[in-house]
Amino acid sequence: AAIPCRVEGLEHLARARADGRGVLLIGGHFSHLELCARLVSQRIRIAGMYRVMDNPVFERAVLAARLHYADAMFTKDELRATVKYLKRGGTVWYAPDQDMRGKESVFVPFFGIAASTITATHHLARLSGAQVMPFYHRREADGSYTLRLEAPLADFPSTDVAADTARVNTAIEAMVREAPSQYLWLHKRFKTRPPGTPNVY
Repeated sequence: AAIPCRVEGLEHLARARADGRGVLLIGGHFSHLELCARLVSQRIRIAGMYRVMDNPVFERAVLAARLHYADAMFTKDELRATVKYLKRGGTVWYAPDQDMRGKESVFVPFFGIAASTITATHHLARLSGAQVMPFYHRREADGSYTLRLEAPLADFPSTDVAADTARVNTAIEAMVREAPSQYLWLHKRFKTRPPGTPNVY
């Protein structure tokens, strides 16, 4: 049986496509992420970005399953291919809300706590000219799902990487506030701490 699903905000995507722009859908890691990726792919062609799994057997199985509904799947190291796809007017779904460390991340607030956050949203938008749209998805009390594309972030990207990355966190925080019990808090979002600050966990 088909899963009841309502998709809102497709007019934002249509407008971007009419302008010849690619779209970067930014979302969060919710318990139903995989299901909602399948549901939205029934309405629009999407590609995804993902982290390669440590177990090669799981990696093969999950990638094969995702490629059944996704146009393409890009790893974080396939920046050039992702930019090329976006420049051709493609739509990429990406969840930049996991704890990241390294030179491609900055500490910006998430629920008022400095969180190590990947800066890729800024760089992908800058290199591709794609619009960045928050993508909400939540499970309703009756078991149906609501998927919502919001208007693209205005004046994004700016010249300030940290400010742009903070705006992305603000957008994801708003999604979590709509359905806090459905967010994957077990990902330990605040694991990496700024030097000299105490551990959260």
